[in-house]
Amino acid sequence: QSLVVTGDTLVYGLNQDFQIESHLIVKNVSNDTSLVLCEKNVISQSSSGDNAFCWGGTCYGTGTMISTKLDTLDPGEQTNGFTGYFYPSWISQPTGACSSVVEYCFYLQSNPQDETCITVTYNAMEPSSSNIFDVKEGIGNFYPNPASKYTSFSYNVEGFSTFEITDVLGNVI
Repeated sequence: QSLVVTGDTLVYGLNQDFQIESHLIVKNVSNDTSLVLCEKNVISQSSSGDNAFCWGGTCYGTGTMISTKLDTLDPGEQTNGFTGYFYPSWISQPTGACSSVVEYCFYLQSNPQDETCITVTYNAMEPSSSNIFDVKEGIGNFYPNPASKYTSFSYNVEGFSTFEITDVLGNVI
């Protein structure tokens, strides 16, 4: 196999969200420059949802199953240029959970059998006090502090979570 795919394989959101996103990283582990296509295979999906994806600098609608644009990856290069979307369609079903399981396969234009697939499960839940937590971490849990360009942090949660960073004045950054 010429490609390795990693990233979000289980993502959560609320059924009233416009979209729930999965981000994947595709890496060329071969010694050759690869022209890579993406194929979407819907394994299962709630009737009240839909999905789409972006690859190779182009976003595709819900009916597109194979990208028409390629992403060129040099040997050892990786791209984070893939985003999968699940649209829970809360307008037609304002309550209750819905989900989608989608397999994304990345393959070489020159050899479609040289493919790597990854399955992503999207879960849209109904908001309730039992699945929304408010966990606040102090700035001391981040490093380096102060930082000028980058900082590192870690936190552990199960299920859906929202991550916000606020400045000393309480503004969400």
